[in-house]
Amino acid sequence: MYRVKIISMVVLVFAMFPSSCAPGAQYTLPPDLTLVPGTDIPQQVVTLVSDALTQTAFPPATSTPIPGVATSPSSPNGLKPADSDTPAAGICGEVQGDPVAIILGIDSSGLPLASRCLIVTPSQRIKLVNQSGNSINMDFAGYQINLSVGGEMLLDKPVGQYLALGVHSLPTGPELWVKTAVVTTAPPPIVEYNNSALGYRLNLPGDWIINETNSSSKEVIFSPPSAEPFIAYLSILLEPRTMEQIIQSYAHHPDAVKEDTMFYGYPAVKYIFASGRNEYFLPYGNQLFLIATDRPDDSIVQSILMTFRFTAPPQPVTYDATMADNGKTIVMNIGDKLRINLDYGYGWSTISDFDPAILVGAADGYFAFASGTPTLTLNGDPVCLNSTPPCGMPSIMFTVTVIVQ
Repeated sequence: MYRVKIISMVVLVFAMFPSSCAPGAQYTLPPDLTLVPGTDIPQQVVTLVSDALTQTAFPPATSTPIPGVATSPSSPNGLKPADSDTPAAGICGEVQGDPVAIILGIDSSGLPLASRCLIVTPSQRIKLVNQSGNSINMDFAGYQINLSVGGEMLLDKPVGQYLALGVHSLPTGPELWVKTAVVTTAPPPIVEYNNSALGYRLNLPGDWIINETNSSSKEVIFSPPSAEPFIAYLSILLEPRTMEQIIQSYAHHPDAVKEDTMFYGYPAVKYIFASGRNEYFLPYGNQLFLIATDRPDDSIVQSILMTFRFTAPPQPVTYDATMADNGKTIVMNIGDKLRINLDYGYGWSTISDFDPAILVGAADGYFAFASGTPTLTLNGDPVCLNSTPPCGMPSIMFTVTVIVQ
C-alpha cells in the first residue's frame, strides 16, 4: 500500500512538470523551479520523492497464523525466568513423548486436572488442551494463548527455547518443572576371568583392564578403565616366601596390623596398612597366594573379591611337623597329611583332646578328613628316663594348631 502511494505521487508530479512538449512546442520553466544538472527533472521533484521515501517505513512480512499452533515471538530478554527452583507440589510426574499434552482446567477439589506438577525436558514441546469449561485467554512466556472450550494449541518450539530451567506456573494447569534429562547408561556386562595356570577364577566388569604380567610370580593386575595412577585396585600373585617368613618380616613393619581371617571361605592371614592397603595371604595346594588391594572399600572391588574361587581341588600334600613348628599354625586341605617328625630322643604321646573326625591318626601322623581348627599337643619324655639309672632330662611339650580347609 505504501509503495502505491509513492508511485502515485511521482506520477502526479511528473504530470505537472512534463519533461517534453508536443512537437514544435517550447516549454518555459517557471522561475521558482530549477533543473537537476544534466536532466530535465526539476530539483524540487527529486527532493519531494526522497523525503517521502525517508518518512515511509515498510513493515516486516508476516505469515498467516496456523489454526491451533501458537508461534513464539523472538524476545530480546531471552528465556522466561523460573518462578521457583523446586515445585510446591513436592512430587512431580514425568511425561514422555513429544509433544506433551497438558490439560488445562481445575477439578472440584481445586486441583489441576493434569496433576499438580509435571516434569518436561528442554527438548520437549507442549500442547495445551482446554478442558476447563471456559474459554482461556492468557499470555504464557510470550505466547498468546486463545483457546475455546475443548480447543487445543501446540506451542511450536521446544520449551528450552523459551523457558529457563526450574518451575513455571501455568494458569489453570500444573506446575511445569523444566529439568535436564538424566541419561543413565547401563553398567558393563560381568565377565568371568579364569586363570588356568594358577587355578582360580573371578567375575569382574567387562570394561576392566586385565594385565597378565610375565613375572615369576605370575602376577595379574586388574584395574578399572579410569584408574588412578600408582593405585593397585586388585592384584593376585604367587608369593615366593613362606608364611613364616612373611610373619617375621611384617612383625617389624610399624604400619602392618595382622589378622587371622577367612577370605570368602578360605583361611587367610590378613595385613591392614595405615594407607588403607589390604593384603591377604592364602595358602592353597602347597602354594601361597597374595591378593592385594589399595581400594578395599571400593564397592566394585568388593564385588570382585566375593567371586574369587580356586578352580581345582589341591593335590594332597604332606606337611612335616618338626621341632621348629612348635607353637605355630599349619594350614592344610582335606586329604593332606600331617607327618610328625620330632626329636627321636623323646618318646611322644598325644595328650590334646580334638575331634577325631577332623584329624585321623596314621602310623606316622594324621590325615585331614574334615574342615576344622584342631590343636594338636604332644608330650615328649626323654628316652633316657628308661635307662638305669634314669637321666635327669625334663619332659617337653609340642603344640601345633592345624587349620583344615
